[in-house]
Amino acid sequence: MTTGDFDLTMDELRDVTRYVTRHAEDVLPVYERAVPGDPRPRAAIEAARAFADGADRTNRQRVTSVDAHRAARSAPSEAARLA
Repeated sequence: MTTGDFDLTMDELRDVTRYVTRHAEDVLPVYERAVPGDPRPRAAIEAARAFADGADRTNRQRVTSVDAHRAARSAPSEAARLA
């Protein structure tokens, strides 16, 4: 049985994170227009960007990513949830 898991070096993981944060920043305004004043998605992007730029992986990335997921689940529209 294949699990789909694969190993990434730290540099590869930072590259993937950098790619994802760039695209998340592109759609963040959709969420922020729907839910003005909610800092959770932006905080997650900032934490991910810090890691991509060389910071250690810490609890900050885990906490902000879970918070952003919760924010998305409670968004008022499908577009905002997907953003």
